[in-house]
Amino acid sequence: MARKRREREAPEVGAMALRVIRALVRRAEAGDTEALEQLQMIEAVAQSATGEALTRMQAGSGPVSAPYSWAELGDAMGVTRQTAHERSRKWRTAHPQVAADIDAAAAR
Repeated sequence: MARKRREREAPEVGAMALRVIRALVRRAEAGDTEALEQLQMIEAVAQSATGEALTRMQAGSGPVSAPYSWAELGDAMGVTRQTAHERSRKWRTAHPQVAADIDAAAAR
């Protein structure tokens, strides 16, 4: 059974982020190298943020009351549970102290 999605500002914020990214793509296509650099920065931040969010949601830390399964997280992202786990593992490897803090908070 799928969990009830929280109705918050996420759809509006996501739509705004997509508009910004599409605008940067148009600028890059027109030859703006600064826009290309900004897109690369956004990609790196998004990958890191996704890894952290996966780790927190699977651990059940922060505002998440119960841990999500890898299958639930993979379904939400449109990937396999193994791919979701791999993204979290890569983030944990790159950010071991934050990952340890998340695990400690989830254990409380």
